[in-house]
Amino acid sequence: MSYSVVISKSVQKQIKQLPASIKLKVQEKIVLLQSDPRPSGVVELKGYEGQYRLRVCDYRIRYEILEASKIQIFSANIGVMSIELSEPTVQRSLG
Repeated sequence: MSYSVVISKSVQKQIKQLPASIKLKVQEKIVLLQSDPRPSGVVELKGYEGQYRLRVCDYRIRYEILEASKIQIFSANIGVMSIELSEPTVQRSLG
């Protein structure tokens, strides 16, 4: 069974702005969703029925399976995964 993948203009714009090597990988993953909407490595999002996350390098694609043959790619969710790093706290004793 083949799925149709709907990509909004805002998502298309985000994809165009990605680095060339990443853009190609994202496009390949999206094309693969047409034949397999739940490939290996996909995580179903807790609390969001029918919504999934697919990682591509340091980027992620968030999408929803709307019907038996349609996938919607979300616009605001293609981006670099953010990781917050904090500096270790150093305690000094007065003495």
